[in-house]
Amino acid sequence: MPDWDVGANWGDLHFARHLQRSLRRLGWPTRLHLLPAWDSWSAARDDVSLHLFGLAEAPIHPGQLNVLWHISHPDRATPELYDRYDLVFVASDSFANWIGDRVNVPVRPLHQATDPDRFRPEPTGPRHELLFVGNSRRVRRHILEDVLPTEHELAVYGTGWTPELLDPRYLAGDLVPNSELGGHYAAASIVLSDHWPDMQAEGFMSNRLYDAAAAGAFVITDEVDGLEPEFDGGIVAYHDAGHLRALIDHYLDHPEERRALAERARQAVLERHTFDHRAREIIEAIEPLLGSRPLVVPDQGAAPSGQTSDGGPA
Repeated sequence: MPDWDVGANWGDLHFARHLQRSLRRLGWPTRLHLLPAWDSWSAARDDVSLHLFGLAEAPIHPGQLNVLWHISHPDRATPELYDRYDLVFVASDSFANWIGDRVNVPVRPLHQATDPDRFRPEPTGPRHELLFVGNSRRVRRHILEDVLPTEHELAVYGTGWTPELLDPRYLAGDLVPNSELGGHYAAASIVLSDHWPDMQAEGFMSNRLYDAAAAGAFVITDEVDGLEPEFDGGIVAYHDAGHLRALIDHYLDHPEERRALAERARQAVLERHTFDHRAREIIEAIEPLLGSRPLVVPDQGAAPSGQTSDGGPA
């Protein structure tokens, strides 16, 4: 993320904030550093650097325990990238197994997660039959291509949806604040979700699945490896446009089935897939590595302007 001004539009910031709160609850003081501050002395002085990898490679600071959590863009992964770190977490079982045989660094699966304090089954948002929340990124999203045209009421929220990419009658708004997103999910009859092609191919499940499930939403998504056991069968996958439309028709006509599946997915999330669960897994993995590392104190230059010691806006 390039700066705090665009933070509301970046899901990675909310992901990092949720993880930060969970680590703090477990007694681990945590700061956030955006890309411009990655080379600063304040970023180099911590015991552990945990890089949430999306697009850019982070610097490696001597004396730190350098940890990578690869949560998206598997097409950017290389053995050379992974081997820069002391430990790597990967949000896909199959990809972790595949690349683990090609690198020297320890690689562990660590799936995405959600914050159930933020995403609760409280339907405070507008009620829609079908809801899709996501930006276009200047391309058509394939679940929308598969569902449209539709006789059902579809609401799309996101940025970049030009008339060439989406019929304006389906566009309900641009940004849904993260604090309101759970209420939107909970109020929808069906939440639609999809994956970028590289994430779908490599088994990286979308963070939207965990958030929507925690909010008690019924979700239909494209097929992705590991989906059924991850949510105990509570999230439904489709395999082509005809199948998607048939599923939508069926579940709109059977609300009791929707509620049962949504509750099954929610319980799976609460039992195994919160940021508290992930924070404990991270700590259990890094504590043995920390005990064997020498202390290195970095040179302290000036702190980045416009930031607090917590990495947030001054």
